[in-house]
Amino acid sequence: MAFRHGSAAGRLDAKAQTQGTNHLVKLKWSPADGGTINVLRKWGCGSDNPPDDGQTQDKLGSTTGTFTYQVCETPSGDCSNEVVVVVH
Repeated sequence: MAFRHGSAAGRLDAKAQTQGTNHLVKLKWSPADGGTINVLRKWGCGSDNPPDDGQTQDKLGSTTGTFTYQVCETPSGDCSNEVVVVVH
């Protein structure tokens, strides 16, 4: 499996949700091969390294704004498309 930036080989989708005053972004990507992946939130809080199972959540608390996400395989560095999410 390989993500190639800008190709259909790796696809990332994101959806913002609000529960009371807490915000989260649900991320789903494919394909997922069970390896290791970096989840990047650009212009925000660094990255996370969940298992490559095709989904994770970014818990933002009461933070709002515009966030750009991308997932990249490790150690290859192949990346998905970038997704912009507006949380308000």
